Amino acid sequence: MYRLFFRIVAFCAFMAFACLCLNACLEDEGSSSVAANDAPQKENDSDKDKDGSKDPSDSSMFAEVKCPEVTSKSQFLNPDIDYGEMTDERDGQVYKTVQIGNQTWMAENLNYAADRSMCPDSLESNCKIYGRWYTMSGSCPEGWHLPSVAEWNVLLRSVGKDDKVDAAMLKSRFGWADGKQGVDAFGFSAMPMSKQNCSQVFFLTSDYYDNENTGERSCIAFNYRAGAYYYNNETSVMGWFMGYFNEVTRGVPVRCLKDGSGPYEKSLLNTENLALWDKADKKDFFNPKVEYGEMTDERDGQVYKTVKIGNQTWMAENLNYIYAVDSLLKEEGVCPIYYGNDDAFPDGFKTCDLYGRLYPFGAAMDSAGVFSDDGLGCNGLVCKPNEQVRGICPEGWRLPGDSDWDTLLDAVGGADVAGKKLKSLTGWFYDGNGSDEYGFSARSSPDLSGSNNHTHVGFWSVGSHLNGRYFSFYSDAVYQGAADKLYIRCIKGYTHIDDPSRYIPGILPSEVEEGSMTDARDGQVYKTVKIGDKTWMAENLNYDYQVGDSVSIYGSVCLTDSLGNCDSSYGRYYTWPAAMDSAGIFSDGGKGCGFSELCNPKGTIRGVCPEGWHLPDTTEWNALFSELNCVEDGQNNCGPLLKSSRDWVSRGGGYDYYDFTVLPSNIADWRQDYTKEWFFESVRTARNNAQIWLSNESEKDAAMVAEFTIYKFVRFSKTQKKYGASVRCVKD
Repeated sequence: MYRLFFRIVAFCAFMAFACLCLNACLEDEGSSSVAANDAPQKENDSDKDKDGSKDPSDSSMFAEVKCPEVTSKSQFLNPDIDYGEMTDERDGQVYKTVQIGNQTWMAENLNYAADRSMCPDSLESNCKIYGRWYTMSGSCPEGWHLPSVAEWNVLLRSVGKDDKVDAAMLKSRFGWADGKQGVDAFGFSAMPMSKQNCSQVFFLTSDYYDNENTGERSCIAFNYRAGAYYYNNETSVMGWFMGYFNEVTRGVPVRCLKDGSGPYEKSLLNTENLALWDKADKKDFFNPKVEYGEMTDERDGQVYKTVKIGNQTWMAENLNYIYAVDSLLKEEGVCPIYYGNDDAFPDGFKTCDLYGRLYPFGAAMDSAGVFSDDGLGCNGLVCKPNEQVRGICPEGWRLPGDSDWDTLLDAVGGADVAGKKLKSLTGWFYDGNGSDEYGFSARSSPDLSGSNNHTHVGFWSVGSHLNGRYFSFYSDAVYQGAADKLYIRCIKGYTHIDDPSRYIPGILPSEVEEGSMTDARDGQVYKTVKIGDKTWMAENLNYDYQVGDSVSIYGSVCLTDSLGNCDSSYGRYYTWPAAMDSAGIFSDGGKGCGFSELCNPKGTIRGVCPEGWHLPDTTEWNALFSELNCVEDGQNNCGPLLKSSRDWVSRGGGYDYYDFTVLPSNIADWRQDYTKEWFFESVRTARNNAQIWLSNESEKDAAMVAEFTIYKFVRFSKTQKKYGASVRCVKD
């Protein structure tokens, strides 16, 4: 099912990748290419998905490509196909043609010497084999034209559009890298870019997206890995997808399509199918034969159409509420980006008025608890929401869950046909409009990438993890899947269930004592929380510990070297000797614990903490985890309970049920200059990590930290003593 979801979003997910591939493969000779690097790149953990699969945008996927020797363009043709021929009267060149379905295509690349065209890789011999590269219209012969994306889709449907073989069906049997040849079952004989770049090919299409401002056209890409048009972690295959390229690049090949062949010749921008390109009024998406109801969101006065389907009442348009968490002072829902026809969308046009807003999962669930605690803390990878979640829906309404969606789909005939029956009558790409029999009016909508292909739309569904329902232009079905941001359709009927034990495994927040303490050394006040029999600082220590008159590696630093940032909630960064008070300023427990020798600290270590407080060790952290009951079968799942709900990247925030508020402070770097003197360089800014010093030593140059990441676990890790990390103190 997730493969089907990826097919739906492939147009958007790979636009950026196609652009990167194309720009790289079309650079001047001697520059590195995404398709054919001279040497493989070192693989690291960040290059992999969670399951260990390679990122499809990683250039090392295409390293060390071996191209076969090609001497004639006839080598690309399929000898089992009965080709036709056409002659370009402008220069007398003769091209093979092939009929696939009801379309007639050139079976080789155009080679007409138009202005701003060039031979592949600037080699004249390549023109005779691979045709020319074009940046403009492609200059097709009379009676032929540059195909649109819609016409490419007709072709791709005609060859079966199977998840694993559609690209291979059109690729030539010869000329591709390392045995990644196609089947060429229909004689289209798609050849690679050139002898020097035999791993992929891009074909120009006629569709403009923002030509006046950026010169961008869309293009169709065939990758050397035969298979589907999305990256498949199981089979490591990639096939065709659509992308952008800019006219200032050196160009791509052209395949011309015969006029009058195929059912669809209009430019995408001119089709009556996409009424929104001619006018911007959401009433055009509703079914005039359906009697809609209305509801008013009392929070902002916005009025929404509603529709009753079976025993359910749904919003018939997407939510447009501006959700802003006061503590963040920023909006969590955003208007979709639209790169389209300037005439259709004049200055000041707000896409939110037409499509509603796109919300991240945490905002949809109201993870900050602004309206209810149903989805409190649901801003990470996994959470345990209440059975009914109001989320950010209006009062009396709620986010639909999986069972709600299933009920809706069953009411209209099942998931296999629900897409057709629930999609709007207009606004969908190609022939993807729905019948909208029930007035649900699911409209295709732009996303954050600026995609205006009008191929899909997704809505959030309540669950323990990212989950949604997708509608696509090419299918009558409704699929399950998720993305960073989706739209919201609320369903009527909400009952609040106040049962925190459903999602809090250990001590309840009501049993935690909140307080404060004052550091007598500088008067700073810190929040505290008592969990079980231990009282912890609920903020990072911010005491200016220095040895000598200037900032040194034996002291502490701010978020930057500006003192003004030391008052932030991130506190100061201490090297391990500073955290241990190796200079013995406050106590002798950590005295002499430097950078390069074992000091074997014993007992309770005050370190840099205020009087009456001390640095925690692994035993005290484990006692905290025990109170939270968040370690199951040896797996530590304590992170979301203690992490802040803000500032973390990649939905890595937590619930912060206990106001412990671990922020993604990361670490500070110190470096040695040529004189071997240490100097503070910077604090790492990636908000995906927090490290808090422990009094436990690991080895001569490393000590232990409690490490939080974007994932659920908290682990005890070794960190070099020279790095600056945060400090949380525990009351004696």
